[in-house]
Amino acid sequence: MKAKRSNEATQSRKKPFTSTSQKARLLSFAIAAASVSSPTQAFAEVIYDEHPAIANETNLPVYEWSDDERRPRAAVLMLHGISQRAYTLRTVADQLASQGFITYGMDLRGHGWWHKQEKCKDGYRCNYKKSQADVGKVLHAIKEENPDLPLYLLGESVGSAVALRAANDSPEVLDGLVLCGAGSKAGHANILWMLTDMTKCLFRRPVNIVRYQKKYGTDDLVALQKTIDDPDQRKTFSFREILKAKFFIAKNPKYAKKLDPRISVLVVHGDCDKTLTPKSAKKVFSAFNTFDKQLVMVPNCGHILIGTPSPKNLVTYSIGSFIEDHATNRVAALPAPEVASADKQSDASLPAGSSIEPGSRTYFRHTSIPLDTLQ
Repeated sequence: MKAKRSNEATQSRKKPFTSTSQKARLLSFAIAAASVSSPTQAFAEVIYDEHPAIANETNLPVYEWSDDERRPRAAVLMLHGISQRAYTLRTVADQLASQGFITYGMDLRGHGWWHKQEKCKDGYRCNYKKSQADVGKVLHAIKEENPDLPLYLLGESVGSAVALRAANDSPEVLDGLVLCGAGSKAGHANILWMLTDMTKCLFRRPVNIVRYQKKYGTDDLVALQKTIDDPDQRKTFSFREILKAKFFIAKNPKYAKKLDPRISVLVVHGDCDKTLTPKSAKKVFSAFNTFDKQLVMVPNCGHILIGTPSPKNLVTYSIGSFIEDHATNRVAALPAPEVASADKQSDASLPAGSSIEPGSRTYFRHTSIPLDTLQ
């Protein structure tokens, strides 16, 4: 069953940027990254398919966003964070589809379609290792259906941890990996809340995580409320499920170090993330041995980056341009990347709130969009 949907607020969107130069200039991108928005146009008619062929082939809850008016240039599989479902990522999925990327999303076990099953059914509760195997199965199915398209895996929060492990399992089908909110260490939480919720586990009572999401998950409470109002959004978890997620995420640096160095990596993290610390995200980024890796720290932003109806402009800009650059092979045509370091670029020359991480190797280019239109 397919349904056409037009995205909201399309009049405020601009046409996608086009490269005007093949030169890589560090400062131009730094200025853009500090104030830029999404490189997308007003979404035409993106088609959302609740039952694509891949869902039938894999017998898994997979969904698809595509734009029949655009020639496909890449395929993307998106993985949501804890409590969410694939459809929660629809705003970013719409954008990617409008750029010519066939975009898929899937529900992780314990979420979305899985949590609608009977409690005794496999998949009703979170099982990230089995979700990891599910992702591998879907990645191979996507590659089989689109053998000539580059394939990218995009995950957020615990979804990024699943994505990272799945990328280690199936490096032969992947061209790039995008991790949002991919830290490894939890931030500080209200001790009284935690003690109260720990006592609930003694009586096998579920823990409602909504108050944690409101206090630590995002700086955009209006957008968060829209997500919470989704009846298919899971709001309660057993304490055991929460602990499993914590320990699963804690191993992110280990699997980052193992990743095939041929896979390009983009890490996007909010510099005000209270759920998974920015310091731990930088640790994960540093563990990657790939030469082509990029780190974007989003100013004044919390943990939820793509699982929201109102993603930050810098988030969508970074993801869209990363996939576009690599999918169109423009990166191969650029000179050798410069090393963004404190020695080469003083903080005084950068806009307030922006940062370039020492040691990151990033490809830069000009855009044809006036910066004042991207705020």
